[in-house]
Amino acid sequence: MKKIIYIVIAVIGYFSANAQVMPEYSLYNQNLLLYNPAVVGINGGITANVGHKIQWIGVKEAPQNTYVSVDGLLTNSMGLGIVAGRQSAGLLDISNISLNYSYRVGITANQSIAFGLNMNFLQNKVSTSGLNETEMFDPALNSNKFDASILTSGFGISYRVQNFSLDVSSPILFSYQEDKIMQQVFSFAAYDFYLSNNIWRLQPSVLAVYTSNMPAYADINLLADWNSNIWMQASYSTNKNVAFAVGVFIKYIGIAYAYDLSLKPLSTFSSSTHEIMIQISTPYSLSKKKPLYLDKKNRNTF
Repeated sequence: MKKIIYIVIAVIGYFSANAQVMPEYSLYNQNLLLYNPAVVGINGGITANVGHKIQWIGVKEAPQNTYVSVDGLLTNSMGLGIVAGRQSAGLLDISNISLNYSYRVGITANQSIAFGLNMNFLQNKVSTSGLNETEMFDPALNSNKFDASILTSGFGISYRVQNFSLDVSSPILFSYQEDKIMQQVFSFAAYDFYLSNNIWRLQPSVLAVYTSNMPAYADINLLADWNSNIWMQASYSTNKNVAFAVGVFIKYIGIAYAYDLSLKPLSTFSSSTHEIMIQISTPYSLSKKKPLYLDKKNRNTF
């Protein structure tokens, strides 16, 4: 019984701390739209993603995240995308939908910068019907973060030059209910090295995350891609996590899987997390013009 109470408290604490921030994903570099609205339409055509993450395997009703995203180009410089998702953990549930817009400007023949905006609507719910009096003492259950509708807005910048990319965003820049600014900031930098006549691609990358009232952390990643068909990645996070991911891409369809090992205190109960994502990336677009970004090697997202 004591163990169950600790797990309930941990789950409540997790959602209490993360109700107003973006869910954590391991496959974010395969779908940066999760964190940055400025990358809408970056693939040139219409792209759809479906992802699901199960945390703390072995813990009953542990956190789960599910999302669907679709984005594409309206013109050669403007993109539009939508992301719908749900976070759940037993008695706690957060649903959200996000509208994203980007505008890309070509600086030179091989250099571009894009600016993005988003609008997010979140619906938070909590149910205590399954708890007894002992399990209901935590004050997080009475937090105004739950059983409420919340409207937020975000902003992002995406810069591309040759094989280097830099993305900086605050997907929840402002919360209208709480009057808070810059609650979370993501910075993602990556560089592609091409080997053996472009058959192999090595991509070291770093994601730095700042969240208000929480410790900042960084992910250090190394991805190896063969012929844009098969890839694998290893990651280390200063947030006391390590992750391994693999993916395949055949024509327009890709599938990716990530396995996380946690070194956090909760690993006493469970240390593993699983994430899967399916992507459909097509060349079709509403725009008849070439997108304003360099993609001279015509490599797939995966």
